[in-house]
This record gives sequence, structure tokens and C-alpha cells, in this order.
Amino acid sequence: LRAGRPTLSLPAVSRRAVVQLLLWNLVCWMCYGCGFWFLVASLGQLPMTALAQLTGLFVLAQLSGFLAVFAPAGIGVREALLMGGLTPLIGEANAIAAALLCRVWQTLLQLLFAGVGWWIMTNLSPRVPAESSTAGSPSLAAEEG
Repeated sequence: LRAGRPTLSLPAVSRRAVVQLLLWNLVCWMCYGCGFWFLVASLGQLPMTALAQLTGLFVLAQLSGFLAVFAPAGIGVREALLMGGLTPLIGEANAIAAALLCRVWQTLLQLLFAGVGWWIMTNLSPRVPAESSTAGSPSLAAEEG
């Protein structure tokens, strides 16, 4: 650290909180995997037994895309992994369609949630009234007088 710069202190996090967060994260990834299974199953016959395999494939593709810092938003990396893993299960054409639909599906969901967040921030968050003039300001009135 440089001299004169303030240090950042973070609150302590208990092990219980870390375990709870990891479990909730696992539940989220499982839900993502189920959604991906439904997406792929809509393109062709897919047994329910492929759910675990598709969940693992989806997680692998997502994490690989995140770690591929050379590819913005993991573009190309995620799709290549998804196509490679899906081709033996549903054929090449359906694998390409599933990978592209997955990208569109996630992008639309991210835009939807960004829009919901923007709406909440603009409509539901408390507003501080902006002062239109400085005439009523006691500190400026003392300086002027």
C-alpha cells in the first residue's frame, strides 16, 4: 500500500455464512442446469437422465467463458463447449441451435433484470429533493450578507 492511502477493512464473514452462500450458489447452478435441460429438450428427444450431464456441461461452459479473458462475455468459448458436448446427444444442427439459443436466452434475461433494476432504482428508491435555488440556503445567505 502507498503511504497516505486509506486502507479498506472488510467485515469478518463467518464460516456458516460462507457455507450458506455456497449452498445457495449450488442451488442456483442446479436451476440454471434445469433450465438448460428444458431448452435442449425442446429441440429434440432428450432423456431425463441427461439432466446431470447437461448441468455439468452448462456449468463448465459458463465458467470457461468467464475465465477466457480474451473473449468478451466468453463469446465463442461457451458456444464451442456446448456444441461439443451436445453434438453426441442431439446431433450437430440441434447442438448449434441450442448453443445459440442459450446465448440469446441469457442475454435477454440479463437485459430483463437490468431493466427491472433500473425501474426499481428510478421508481421505488427514495428521492432526495433537489434544491432549485440557493436563496433559501442558510450558509449561502450568511456569505452573501
